[in-house]
Amino acid sequence: MAIPDSFLNLPFDLYKGVGNWTPRPADDTVRLLDPARNPYWRQAERELFVAFKDGKPVGRIVAVDDREFNTTHNTNLGFFGFFECVEDLAVARTLFSSATNWLSQKGRTQMRGPFNPIPDVNIGLMVEGFEIPQSFCEPFNPPFYVELFEACSFRKLSDFYSYHNSFSNNPVWEKMMARLRRHFRKSTMRIRHFELEHFDRDVEIIRSIINDTYSHDSFFAAWSFEMQHFVIETYLRPGNEQLFLFVEVEGAPAGFCLLTPDYDEALRADRDSKPEAIKGSCAFEFCISPRFIQTPATAMLTYASWDAQAKAGFHWSEISFMNENNKPIHSLLETSGATRTKCFRLYECECKLLL
Repeated sequence: MAIPDSFLNLPFDLYKGVGNWTPRPADDTVRLLDPARNPYWRQAERELFVAFKDGKPVGRIVAVDDREFNTTHNTNLGFFGFFECVEDLAVARTLFSSATNWLSQKGRTQMRGPFNPIPDVNIGLMVEGFEIPQSFCEPFNPPFYVELFEACSFRKLSDFYSYHNSFSNNPVWEKMMARLRRHFRKSTMRIRHFELEHFDRDVEIIRSIINDTYSHDSFFAAWSFEMQHFVIETYLRPGNEQLFLFVEVEGAPAGFCLLTPDYDEALRADRDSKPEAIKGSCAFEFCISPRFIQTPATAMLTYASWDAQAKAGFHWSEISFMNENNKPIHSLLETSGATRTKCFRLYECECKLLL
């Protein structure tokens, strides 16, 4: 079923004149929501809702029933994403009620989100950082969304932080890089980039490490090869395979890091008719296999990722979606001179509260 224009065009109306928001192509949304194109929908169902007022679209939401997630965690959760709304509590209630009613009919008792379908890694509602431009792979919303969520009986489930790390005029980072460079000069560990000629092999390595690393994570369900392939196809642009890195310990894959240019810079520049080179990069996945977590592989991959970004000419990096409970990674980033810039909050509510 085609995605209605009223659903696709709503963000362009709501965020008109908001400079920090990025106008991403509508086809990106279609690709995510199309069951014929996104293999995620083999394990999940979705329903789209658009709210109208005086004949004009004023809100939207997608309700998602992920069978694989509930089977994996023995839970009874529904999800929602793609939420957009005017500053009107009645409209927000209508949207959330529509989603919870649909999920209740599926037998679900709780609803969690915002959590867009794989591979859109947009997680949570922005609650800090509104004054900073949106980065690739990150959500953006007006501050009043927080009030709408809390007024509709949502409770905080978890926060995820983003950090900004500068590669120039950052003496702390430069000192750390020099120390790591000396330390790993004679290391037997190996760093390599994604090899296009072995695309399926490297996709499977990434999938295996992700599934192994997050097997006990309450926010994660195992990815199929098809889903992982779809993710890599989405983010690996021609010429950027040097930014998809693996660390190997004695020939065994120990971890990987997936980096991209901050394409949102280009999209905003195009909107504002101010073409310019992309200056920032985004680290949207950094993963070390559990059996190597106590080895120097983490530091080695961190060093290699920063080095690759600096050599590619990027001035800074946005490191997104660090769980608030991951104290070691927060310490590492802050020690390197990175600063916390944004916070995204994942919410949950009882379906029955909105019926």
